[in-house]
Amino acid sequence: MNFNQGIVSASGGHFEALFQTVDDAERFAREAARRAGTKCPGLMLDFFLSEINLGAQFNPHAKKDETNLFSDTAMTEIRDRLDTYVPGNPFLQMSADGNLPISADAAPCDEKREPSEYQHTLEEQADRFYANRTQDQLSSWRQQVIESLNMGDKFKDFEEFCKLSLTPKRNLLALLKLDGNAVGQGFLDFQNSLQGKNVGEALAEMEHFWYKKRQAMMRMMHLAVKNATNSLFKKYNKHALEQKTPFIMLMMGGDDIMLLCLPEFIHFFLRELKSELEYLNKASFSMGIAFFKYSYPFSHANELAESLLDSAKVKSRETNPPSNALDWHILYSTKPLSIGEIRRKDYLIGYQEGLPDVLSGKPYTLSEGLDLFDKAGDLAYLIAQNKDNESEDAGKNKYKMLRTSIYKGKKHVQGLIRELLDPTSDWLKEDKFSQMLDVIELLDTIPEEEK
Repeated sequence: MNFNQGIVSASGGHFEALFQTVDDAERFAREAARRAGTKCPGLMLDFFLSEINLGAQFNPHAKKDETNLFSDTAMTEIRDRLDTYVPGNPFLQMSADGNLPISADAAPCDEKREPSEYQHTLEEQADRFYANRTQDQLSSWRQQVIESLNMGDKFKDFEEFCKLSLTPKRNLLALLKLDGNAVGQGFLDFQNSLQGKNVGEALAEMEHFWYKKRQAMMRMMHLAVKNATNSLFKKYNKHALEQKTPFIMLMMGGDDIMLLCLPEFIHFFLRELKSELEYLNKASFSMGIAFFKYSYPFSHANELAESLLDSAKVKSRETNPPSNALDWHILYSTKPLSIGEIRRKDYLIGYQEGLPDVLSGKPYTLSEGLDLFDKAGDLAYLIAQNKDNESEDAGKNKYKMLRTSIYKGKKHVQGLIRELLDPTSDWLKEDKFSQMLDVIELLDTIPEEEK
């Protein structure tokens, strides 16, 4: 259907289309820029126009023409219509109370500030989205999921969403970024198989390639979030009473996914995702998960999740073909650091003699990571069973003490570990020590009370 309308590619932030004339292309680009500037202020787009001969022989290795055929006048108009004036961008300007975006000419920080016109524009678009008056892939997907679950997913702010959590402090959210492994290489291989066909036919087959990928991704994510939600509600009755989804899909573009959810949802989602990936067989993904306080700047969580995704990508490449991999971190500081910097600073203990103690085994394959989430769940259950008697071996205070002691190195925790019951009995083994803190930190993401 896309190709019949002249659309060659529409995936995530990437869009390609065919036009009969330069004038037609410029009219389209001007209107697209106008809509982006008025409906989604702050969105940055780049436009490029080149000539193509649909009857020519397709050569995937041919050097691309870097000459942009858009006229200078058209490019000036396009840039003006996009309105990427940064000081007025609501994502970069915050009010004195840290909640509402403000306009660039607002009053000083110690005076009352009003939301900018950009904020009102974005709220109008959000209202259209939640009223199902938008026509795009994510909106259609969301509507199908909401109807199948029969519940709402609209929240006033992050705090309202976070308060649905049953975790100990009820102040954490999870941001998951998911990306397909070796998808680009798979597409290059597919392109090479089209060599010799005419360009028009090759373009149609390439669009069909991405169409199948999009359909498979939407099906996989639909089943994963639906089944995970049902499993979560079955285990924790209080969630079912709220009739609100434990997740918000922020982005679905091709094989790039960004999902905001309650921390306890992650374990169920990963389990269902693994099941769906086993069904797809040939597909594999990398995941980065940032657990963060809802009051922290969202931009920090976004950057952290991105660096965790990069870390998981490295893990996935240890096998051929790439394996499903994930990395996660619970953010305890508002200071924006990459996961590499955080691990070097907080998870590596050096000594004058001998090898350093590595306090984290992350990143992991998806199967390894799920095993640790399971261990954390077993540990939470063990603690719950003994919550009224802190003298018991599995008392929560002993795990708090263990968590503090780990940062001093392995020799400081050996005696304490021996006093604890399963599932921690193998933590003194050389290949298990680095998993200990990974499991204990996950306790912050698990509800204290079982169903």
